[in-house]
Amino acid sequence: MKPINYLFLIILTLQISCTSDGELSISGTVVAYDTLTPIADAKIIIIGGITNGIFEPTTEFFVDSIFTDENGRYEWNDGDATSADYYSIGAVFKDGYFNISSPISIYGNRDEIILDPHAWLHLNVIDDPTIISDFCRTNATFISGSGVFGEFEGIYRIRGNRDINVYVKTSLEPSEIDTIYLPTQDTLYHEIRF
Repeated sequence: MKPINYLFLIILTLQISCTSDGELSISGTVVAYDTLTPIADAKIIIIGGITNGIFEPTTEFFVDSIFTDENGRYEWNDGDATSADYYSIGAVFKDGYFNISSPISIYGNRDEIILDPHAWLHLNVIDDPTIISDFCRTNATFISGSGVFGEFEGIYRIRGNRDINVYVKTSLEPSEIDTIYLPTQDTLYHEIRF
């Protein structure tokens, strides 16, 4: 680990240990992207870490798991937890949402943790003989920018509550862009003809 990372961990440890009563507590809300609707029963994993000196890697371990209430709120304190030099939210899980699996630093109270809801796009690209063109390249932003040539049909699980762009390019025409809104927890059927 680089010396700057150790400096960050030392500062983080000092910030956490400076609570007035010596006990760290966190609280916040888990909400859905865009609508900011509270998410009940989201599972939050708390992990702890022990710094092992400047030249040794940090040891991290599971500390606790908690769930949000019906208003999407969560609260946790380290009063009964295994002692650690620092604590983090290690992951957030909820069915129907994309999980957060990278650690979220805890500095005390957090405002919101935002989860992206699932949505499904049923995309059908059809070679229509009434349209003159010699090939079609469909480039959709949700397929990591990769292009697909010719006809295809696919169902993709992607992040809901947002617009996505589907680019259609033929050799005889300039690019066309279809912008479509993906409702959360639903399947949208979209067809492209070339």
